[in-house]
Amino acid sequence: MLPNSGAVAIKPRMRVSGHRIVAIQALSSALLKVIMRLHQLAGQAQCAPGGAAH
Repeated sequence: MLPNSGAVAIKPRMRVSGHRIVAIQALSSALLKVIMRLHQLAGQAQCAPGGAAH
């Protein structure tokens, strides 16, 4: 039976080396920066006067 916590527990099948953890953290950070930049640009586009060109 699954736990009734509302979250799924994820158990890693193998240990991740320190180098891989650093690489994953760097990738996550870069991806987060890209997402935040896209969100910022989308917000600016919505606030821009004149709207989109037809």
